Amino acid sequence: MASYKMAADAYARGLELCLRGAVGEAQQRDTELEALKRQTDSQAEAYLRLLEENNQLKRQLEDYQHMFGEWTKKEM
Repeated sequence: MASYKMAADAYARGLELCLRGAVGEAQQRDTELEALKRQTDSQAEAYLRLLEENNQLKRQLEDYQHMFGEWTKKEM
């Protein structure tokens, strides 16, 4: 009977250690996931800023071509 109790105690300790490890890994994955979400949001914002800057530069180029397009053709 004592050997069954020792085996059950050992099994319980093993389960407890596995659960602790699983909880620790889950917390680590949650932390990594949050960091990845922040990074993704930051990259998305940077991408949108670059798109806006690109559109602004295209508008400036069009304005330049409207203002000086004919003049540069005459000079050449």
